[in-house]
Amino acid sequence: MKTFHLVAFLLMLLLTWSCGESKTEAEKSGRLQYVKILKYGAAGTHGGQGWYVDDRILTVDDKEWKPSEIRAEDISGCHASPNQTVEALNCHSFVGGRSRALILRIRNGKPEVVLASDDNISNGNNLGEWVGDGHWLLFTNYFFNVETSERVRILGLPDDPENHFVAASPDLKTIIYRETGFDTRYDLPPPRESQDAEIKEQYDLFYDHIKKGIVAFWLIDAPSGKTRLLELNTKKYPALVRTSDHSWLNNFRKMMIWKKDKDGKDQLIYPD
Repeated sequence: MKTFHLVAFLLMLLLTWSCGESKTEAEKSGRLQYVKILKYGAAGTHGGQGWYVDDRILTVDDKEWKPSEIRAEDISGCHASPNQTVEALNCHSFVGGRSRALILRIRNGKPEVVLASDDNISNGNNLGEWVGDGHWLLFTNYFFNVETSERVRILGLPDDPENHFVAASPDLKTIIYRETGFDTRYDLPPPRESQDAEIKEQYDLFYDHIKKGIVAFWLIDAPSGKTRLLELNTKKYPALVRTSDHSWLNNFRKMMIWKKDKDGKDQLIYPD
């Protein structure tokens, strides 16, 4: 009896090994869903074991959806709107050397695909950050409304939002970046030589702030591109001491208080 159980166990183990483990990961927004099917096995060129994407599926109301504009297998990932009332996924594709942000949404009761951003893959990471209570995406030089496809031009961002964006005011008139060196400097006119001098000056200021225990943020006026620097001393705001997991940025977001001025524009009044 023991021998029988051992043989059965070994057969079951062998079957598991041969079939491999699998699991799914899903990003869902209302009726829309992007699903990755992952399998465990040989992943990479050197025979190492790990999880790899075996298939990708788009669904609407739990039924497979195959839009003509994009194949599910060409989508690297999707991010749902943080607003549960907005049925929209911001999906990314890097096929053919292009870096694209495609909005999958429900409009008039039907699913559709809208191109929000299309650029050469070598031009950086400009794939959209959720703002405006999940109705808008922030790109390098415009806001994009995921429900209406409206674009609102913005000025003054020094680099792509992906690595530097912190928050936007409720009225979307102010964009906050965390301070760093900003190698790209979209906000500066050519030639590159004058840009390089400005970049070096900004790096020097950034490192000086670190030495003095100051966390700084760029408050950029989206319509005009004008910028003011917000310098916060970590002795006064210990929750903003830099951490490797960037939890200090989440602390800053939780601390922010906005208030409308006499002209109706949102102003950051705390921390200040």
